[in-house]
Amino acid sequence: MVSLLEELKIKNIISIDDSWDQEKKFLEMRVSPFLTDIDLTEEEEDIIDEISLFSELKEKDEELYVKIIEKIKSLDTNLEKLELILPPTLKKFSSIEEFKNDTSLNKEELTLFIIDVDMGDGSNDSLITLLELIGEKKFNSIILVYSNSIDFLETQEKKEQYFDDNKYDYKYMALIHPIKKGEEELIKLLKERIYISYLYGKLYNFLEEKKEVDKEIYKNIYLSTDICFDNNIIKVISGGETTIDLVKKLFVTHHNKISFSKRNYVNQKEELIEASNHFFKKHLEKLEENSSEENPSEENPNYKINEKIEVSDTYSLLDISVNSYYKDIYPGDLFKFTVKRSKKNKIKYGVLVTKSCDLLIRKTEGDVKRKASKVALIMFKEEKISLGTFTTKEKLLKEEEKLQNIKNGIQNGESLFPLKVIDNTAIAMVSEKIGLEYIDDYILDLCTLNEDGIAKISDEIDQALKFKSYYSKEYFKEFNIEEKVNLEIGKTILNLFDIPQENIAEKKNELLKVILENKIKDSDYLQLKKSTNNDIEFNIERVGRIGEDKALLLYQKCLFNLSKRGIDI
Repeated sequence: MVSLLEELKIKNIISIDDSWDQEKKFLEMRVSPFLTDIDLTEEEEDIIDEISLFSELKEKDEELYVKIIEKIKSLDTNLEKLELILPPTLKKFSSIEEFKNDTSLNKEELTLFIIDVDMGDGSNDSLITLLELIGEKKFNSIILVYSNSIDFLETQEKKEQYFDDNKYDYKYMALIHPIKKGEEELIKLLKERIYISYLYGKLYNFLEEKKEVDKEIYKNIYLSTDICFDNNIIKVISGGETTIDLVKKLFVTHHNKISFSKRNYVNQKEELIEASNHFFKKHLEKLEENSSEENPSEENPNYKINEKIEVSDTYSLLDISVNSYYKDIYPGDLFKFTVKRSKKNKIKYGVLVTKSCDLLIRKTEGDVKRKASKVALIMFKEEKISLGTFTTKEKLLKEEEKLQNIKNGIQNGESLFPLKVIDNTAIAMVSEKIGLEYIDDYILDLCTLNEDGIAKISDEIDQALKFKSYYSKEYFKEFNIEEKVNLEIGKTILNLFDIPQENIAEKKNELLKVILENKIKDSDYLQLKKSTNNDIEFNIERVGRIGEDKALLLYQKCLFNLSKRGIDI
């Protein structure tokens, strides 16, 4: 334990627990709950019947009072065990008030706090009181909870419920890492929790400083004299963007302008990075230890991929809000296709890589349009990784090899993972062939006119128009799918139908399907979806928007493959 404290540069240890002063703790508590394991004479039982609190017992029969208190102390050895593990410099406080009034503590040095949560009247509220007090005193701290009453803190859901019920600030959730009194492997648990608390304590400190920087940024945006908001609105809208894009740019600009000058923010950023690196180092050491252990017994197979892949991992790769905000197509948009011409419906993914200036809708040469009428996508196949339990080691190794290849491909710009996690399956996309696919822009535009991101023709686009930029709104108001699919083809096909002119309107959707089918018959990636109603819908869905760094890596790899020279023969 001493080596761990030195490693993390923990200089002070403070325990706040009312059990350090058992006598004071019990004076205002009822006697009866503590008599289960205590043998009493009939005479002593009669005395107990006449009183209620320990303070009353002490006044009535001090000898019996001491007997019961000493017995309770002998049964509760949790703090005694803690004291044996920790160095003699441990400082003890038996009440919140005692800690509050102490002015001798060094706040600059890193301090490990080990706190109880059911102090005084047994209310859980003492936990937040202590956390707030440590925060107010501005301690450089790591905090552990060591208590009998941790049921309400055992899971993230229970913690959240506790904070919701009491309307507490969620920031304190990062500081709560409990150990239940009475745990047998106390040393091991203490070490594990100290490492975790060290990391999350640095995260807490950084986020609190970042809040202050963000406040300053908002203030600067409001007070800024070097940015004329109304003039900039005209510029961004003329360029095909919205005011929201302007606000995002202003926030980034002011963050870059002031964040490096905030010394506390920079220091906490540095400490968080250092703590994270330290945590990762311990992770590697643990992996090395585990790799030397024997494999699970073949008689009781329980083979499972030794990696935690969460649903939330997807959000670090994809911005899935683009559909909810009806954002226009843009580089990095990821589309899912159900491909025809196969025995089964095969899923493919396409990443839009046409440059942004060719995709923005703006006024050009008197017309509201975008430069690109066909857009380029890098195509990928779908790969599934099973995260469940395998019956044989061979199946596990095969799946782990597949996962490792996908992870290697992420670094090389050949794959993206995980796109989605469903039950015990994680979905990846993996590079399949060299080259680009080109698709009419208006097909993908359909994905931006509904919150599901589905390429479908609908008259209900009013909600989508509310989120469009000025020129984009003008463009989609006049968005005529029949014009987009080559009127000559439309006229040719319509001539094949023996339909009176006055009935063409009511047959519009049915005829349009035929036009589209004729238009896309040679494309593997454009496939009309069967529908029970008259909706026209493609088997195309916008999944989200890949982060710029990841999209750029995928594009660079594609360009590298395309630019390889052939061998001279």
